[in-house]
Amino acid sequence: EALHLDQLEDVLRDRVVCERYIQAIRGCPFLFEGKTVAALTAAVDFSPYFVVKRERDIFDIDEHDPDNEQIVDSVIRDNGYQDRVTVVRGLIEETVLPVEKVDIIVSMWQGYCLFYENKLEKLVWFREKYLTPEGLMFPDRATFKLALIEDDYYDRKINFWDEVYGVNMSCIKEWVLTEPI
Repeated sequence: EALHLDQLEDVLRDRVVCERYIQAIRGCPFLFEGKTVAALTAAVDFSPYFVVKRERDIFDIDEHDPDNEQIVDSVIRDNGYQDRVTVVRGLIEETVLPVEKVDIIVSMWQGYCLFYENKLEKLVWFREKYLTPEGLMFPDRATFKLALIEDDYYDRKINFWDEVYGVNMSCIKEWVLTEPI
């Protein structure tokens, strides 16, 4: 899957989420000192770089297209992390790490609003295979809160299909309504 820089920007601009990761990681240095960390990043999550000074090894598991290797490699090199971060490329479920177990898994597994890019299934597989019995996961839970709103977004996304350039496409609304908006 190709990395789109607007997608990366959206993730990194989410100050609430990014600052929570930083707070959890930097606020508990004793949990990370001397530990082996696996980051299931899929290239849109730079959380492993928040802990690079504390752990023994970081394995950044990158599922994205090989065309994105240069981006990840450049960030690692430009920050002087090449001796601390090992990038393991390929599908998470096909990953073979150079270690038997890891102490901590860091991952933005929840995706957007627990729907888009949800990697929970892959995280569980990886946890079962690689996490030590006393290991930790960051985050280890998610809370979903929903607020109903009314604005023209719904009208633009749903009622758009009533008539598209003079063609009745209202039947498509049925499928559109099954997707998160």
